[in-house]
Amino acid sequence: QDSFLNYLEKIGIELDPGKNIVVYDTIGMFSSPRLWYMLKVSGFPNVAVLEGGLPAWKAEGLEVEVKMPSNTAGKLSPRGPTCPKALPNQFVDKDEVRKASLVELKPDLRRPSYIVDARGASRFDGITPEPREGLRSGHIPNSVNVPFSTVLNEKGFILSKNEVLQKFEQVGIDPETVKLQKQSVIFSCGSGVTACIPLLALVHHFDVDLSLCKVYDGAFAEWGGLDEKNYPVKQNPGE
Repeated sequence: QDSFLNYLEKIGIELDPGKNIVVYDTIGMFSSPRLWYMLKVSGFPNVAVLEGGLPAWKAEGLEVEVKMPSNTAGKLSPRGPTCPKALPNQFVDKDEVRKASLVELKPDLRRPSYIVDARGASRFDGITPEPREGLRSGHIPNSVNVPFSTVLNEKGFILSKNEVLQKFEQVGIDPETVKLQKQSVIFSCGSGVTACIPLLALVHHFDVDLSLCKVYDGAFAEWGGLDEKNYPVKQNPGE
């Protein structure tokens, strides 16, 4: 967390948990949910994502600037009692994911956790090769697929609550059960960025506690390059 907070100060963001922060993309919605998540788990509660990003802002005829903002950062401040308090254990490693992957997917089984893969379906199924050289194709065993693009409309806005609910229910996840039974949901993707889009949709519409929503930071870029014996991949070539 300290490295991230140091970076925020260097670019002029005050380390005040009471501040409102809005993050946005230049192409609708892609990487801004990742920044939203990093800020939230680093102790900034009042963070929002601008749906549709800069294109939606421009489409409304709102004002934009073309010059870079001046850097108002000073010296790094001491970490006092008012410093943002991080939410611990939000980024999980390959071994935590491996442990979760050993629980077989069964409709009648109460699961302690789920693994949600936000990559496209053809990559998840192992039909399309990974864009990174040397990685195996397929997915983490007992993970489910909610492609990030399927919870967004064409303008980069999150779909309605009912539409997002359908996406999660189709893969066996009931948001209300997640909340009541405090099930962890581990989100993954290719590199740990777009995993945060279905995560944001889940939190936004169903008020799932952020502490239940984890991110596998290594993502498939790491898992796909590990040894098959300890970190296997599964494929759905006929689907």
